[in-house]
Amino acid sequence: LTGGEKCSVIDVAGRRKIRISVVSPKVEKEDEELSDAMFLQPETVSRLRFIREMIEKSKSTLVFTNTREFAEVLSSRMAVFAKDTGARTHHSSLSKEKRIEAEKEFREGRVKALICTSSLELGIDIGSINLVLQYLSPRQVSKLLQRVGRSGHSMEEVSEGIIISSDADDCFESCAIAKFALERKIEPSRIYGKSLDVLAQQIAGMSLEENSMDAKKAFDTVKRSWCFRDLSFEEFMEICRFSQKVGNIWSESKFSDAPVLRRRKKSFEYYYSNLSTIPDIRNYKIIDITTKKSVGTLDAEFVALHGSPGTHFIVNGETWRIIDVGEGKVMAEPAKGIEAAIPAWEGELIPVPFEVSQEVGRMRRKIYELLSEGRDAKEFIMKEYPASPEVSEKMENAIKKQMGCGIVPDERTMLAEYFEDNMVIHSCFGSLVNETLGRCIATLVKREIASSVGLQTDPYRIMIKLPGRQWKIVLNALFSLKPEDIEGLLRADLPGSELFNWRFIHVAKRFGIMKRNADYGKGYLRKVIEAYRGTPAWEEALNEIFTEKLDVEKTEEVIRMIKSGKISVKERAGISYLGEQGLYKKYEIVAPDRPESEILDAFKRRLMRNSARLVCCNCGRFDITYRLSNLPDEIKCPLCEARLIGVIHPAADRDAEIIRKHAAGKNLSKSEMKKASEILDGASIVLAHGKDAIIALSAKGIGPKVVVRVLEKAKRSGNLYKEILEAEKDFIRTKRYWK
Repeated sequence: LTGGEKCSVIDVAGRRKIRISVVSPKVEKEDEELSDAMFLQPETVSRLRFIREMIEKSKSTLVFTNTREFAEVLSSRMAVFAKDTGARTHHSSLSKEKRIEAEKEFREGRVKALICTSSLELGIDIGSINLVLQYLSPRQVSKLLQRVGRSGHSMEEVSEGIIISSDADDCFESCAIAKFALERKIEPSRIYGKSLDVLAQQIAGMSLEENSMDAKKAFDTVKRSWCFRDLSFEEFMEICRFSQKVGNIWSESKFSDAPVLRRRKKSFEYYYSNLSTIPDIRNYKIIDITTKKSVGTLDAEFVALHGSPGTHFIVNGETWRIIDVGEGKVMAEPAKGIEAAIPAWEGELIPVPFEVSQEVGRMRRKIYELLSEGRDAKEFIMKEYPASPEVSEKMENAIKKQMGCGIVPDERTMLAEYFEDNMVIHSCFGSLVNETLGRCIATLVKREIASSVGLQTDPYRIMIKLPGRQWKIVLNALFSLKPEDIEGLLRADLPGSELFNWRFIHVAKRFGIMKRNADYGKGYLRKVIEAYRGTPAWEEALNEIFTEKLDVEKTEEVIRMIKSGKISVKERAGISYLGEQGLYKKYEIVAPDRPESEILDAFKRRLMRNSARLVCCNCGRFDITYRLSNLPDEIKCPLCEARLIGVIHPAADRDAEIIRKHAAGKNLSKSEMKKASEILDGASIVLAHGKDAIIALSAKGIGPKVVVRVLEKAKRSGNLYKEILEAEKDFIRTKRYWK
């Protein structure tokens, strides 16, 4: 805090009164009636109704969500459900002007509520906020206390907060966090130590300040920072040498016994373009291939982690499947189900701490014990946790359903269950430990079967998708894992991952290796990454992942407890209730599945807006452009009555001229002969299939060779537009491999 000077820390937080409750509103008749009209589940409508009622009762309310995506979707639903409340949206992706406007209207009482994210976590200059609603679990105790503290903002008033929970997992987690918050049990902060890219930037800054600066003096200055208290002089000099290598500083003495740091021309640009460690994150536009319209955006981290063709994700309340990832675009199609779909905001979610997940495990165990004795667990839940009767009933029912399989995973018991090609390991260890443990297991399994495996984790489960029913290999990997092997496994596996690639780009920019606005293809980036293998930039990328995404130390502790028997591992065939909750999680405020007919109707409307230019390959004189929706049923030349009609692009004047020359019997060049042959092939198909062939040939990436297959499939399936859409998807998927 003071660079080594003596100071005192005064804690006054204990004087504030705080009231927190966890609710899960009951579905009423009104909710069921509205659910169909709003295309939502009745349970979701009941939560929206509860928010509306709370806003109406309160003077001014902050409604916190965990992500920007959630804030937007919740706002859009509230705009339909509760127009009179005048709730506005507030999050970091909105423009400064929009945020200021929302705050001003809120402050002046023109709107009664703001639906926000952490953008308002540190406060807003309004003393009259008397209620904070947290939509779904806040995921961390510190987050909940910070947010609830925005209400009753004076020493005499009570800060009141309500967590609105959804499914059983959310109820358990919310209750654990609320209890810890009331007891002021805040999870420890993870202080990032020895950030090498920040150190490089500060060294450049010191060279600018003094022009010529003794390296020992610079080192002593840096050491006064708590984050660099363990930095050795040799580590400091390694960063100096690397900074000189990439041209950020210069040393007159070549780093001999008395090194002197000097600035150079690049130092100014490097220092002032890296004043923030917040990365410049690119957004990828999501294009619906059925309509060619943009439906939203995905940030670069999400694409790096999940952007593989075939992956399902949720955005704007709908499920999509990735067809292809291109330059700044994600081509996707609407998907029918949301099973195993990843919400677009998952990358934004803060991790659930180990301590919270362990408390959820303890709650499960205690409820199981009470139910096993034939006692009512609801009374215990409401006595020990600030839970409503509806919440306690959901939690009790969840354990009752889980007891059907005979095993309830808790803080002392892991459950490994398998069905088909899925393995679910129930583990109440939190987000970071489960991600660490899951990656280690997946790495060992990949080495054993020489094939890739799918991995997804949440705070209570590790879910692995296998190429076949090879469950024993997963269990063997778990039992063979040693605490001392964990870091080595991760260091060997991470550099080949998209997560490492994405993180390295940001580190490289902060080191000055790459420009802040640089945007290169994947092949080039892999070469850059390989060129800097083993350098401070490489190490810093790994350090950031280890600090923010993983927890090696706690995972080592868990492995030791498994080996000592303090944590037992049980296994069973089939999938239990809590396993289904992980695999088929129904994400909140998600619209119902779009029926295939609706998707095909949207595609047909888009296709019918296309135009096709028809030319007569017999006389060459007929040349007309039709919108597909206006195509005549009979396709023939009105001049010579021939039915050999070619289909070309509306702007392809050169192609039309080639057909005229061909029809007139004139000599054609080699390239002209090739084009004429292609158009004639298409004309032969139009002769055989008429209007359907023209529609198919007008779609993206469908030529004469492909159109024959499309028309044959359409004859069998009876749905031309479905087969054209599938052919377009194939083209988008494979076009990058074409010459």
